[in-house]
Amino acid sequence: MIENQHVVLTHDGGRCHYKNCVITIDADLRELDEMIFTACQFEGDFSAVHVTDTVFEKCQLMNLNFENISFRRARFAHCQMTGFSCHNVRMKDVSFEGCKLNLLNLVDSQLDGVKFTDCDKTESYFYHVDPKKWLMHTCRLTRTTFIETPLSGLNLSTSEIEGITIQAGDLVGIKVNRYQAADIISLFGIEVTD
Repeated sequence: MIENQHVVLTHDGGRCHYKNCVITIDADLRELDEMIFTACQFEGDFSAVHVTDTVFEKCQLMNLNFENISFRRARFAHCQMTGFSCHNVRMKDVSFEGCKLNLLNLVDSQLDGVKFTDCDKTESYFYHVDPKKWLMHTCRLTRTTFIETPLSGLNLSTSEIEGITIQAGDLVGIKVNRYQAADIISLFGIEVTD
């Protein structure tokens, strides 16, 4: 285990545990495999990095750009990820647990088997996202926008969705509770009266 250091990851790395470190991602880094990061702060450019079997616990990944990156079997637990920006990202079997993901910007990306549990995604933006088998459980989606992102099969009944924006075509097959249904209906100018 490497602790309490400023580390520059310059080459493909694997099978290492970093704790309480400042991690700078070098432009030449292409792969992180079987890594554990605990209470680390990240800086640098994550473009074109492949992350596999890696765990991020209580890390700070704020205002970072992730472009043309893939995550496979990765876990983010209780991370601060405000302003996390992802463009052309591929995620397969990735979990986000208790993460602060407000102002998340997810564009032109594919999600397969991605789980969000107890996450705050207030004022986040999902544009042209292709999701498969994804889960959102007890998440805050206040003022979150979904555009060209089909939500079929997604159960939002345990999540907060006040002020959410969704295109009509993306609503087919979404699951909400009866109180949320009134919020969804109001998006289309329909007023429910008793």
